[in-house]
Amino acid sequence: MNTIHFTPFPTLMTERLILRQMTEDDLDEFYILKSDRRIVEPYGAQPKTYEQARAFLEKLNAYIRKDESIVWGIALKEENRLIGSICYWNMNDEGTKAEVGYELMVEQQGKGYMQEALEAVIQYGFQDMKLNRIEAVPNRKNFPSVKLLKRSHFIQGETFTEPDFNGKPVDRVLYFLEN
Repeated sequence: MNTIHFTPFPTLMTERLILRQMTEDDLDEFYILKSDRRIVEPYGAQPKTYEQARAFLEKLNAYIRKDESIVWGIALKEENRLIGSICYWNMNDEGTKAEVGYELMVEQQGKGYMQEALEAVIQYGFQDMKLNRIEAVPNRKNFPSVKLLKRSHFIQGETFTEPDFNGKPVDRVLYFLEN
């Protein structure tokens, strides 16, 4: 069994980004990120209030403390201001497989930031977490996400329908990388 620990929190650096743990100081940007319908519509979850965003951030950090999942805040090195997030979750019991998820502020999209963040997180997953398989399950109509996964050499698997966080059926496509 592969035991994964996220304490101390693994901060990752890329050429332009810092991938770090999100804190209360990020709450303004976190609320914007999580409440922007254009960003969250593909998976159907969004806090409606600032307090719901705070509770969600606390919940994410609790999962990290329990080694159940990990979410990095994506920040520009120059400003250290939150522009997105990327995570591993849905890890199997053996700790050899995890699902990656990500989101980026609309005004930061199309600049290569998520490609840069995803490359760092894939490397961390295979080298440090010792994952054998990384999966992603985007909405089939989330074309930018699908394009990102293909550029990152993910292999397309099955298409299926499942309910989003609001119970609405969504067509999804499984993508995966194996180490």
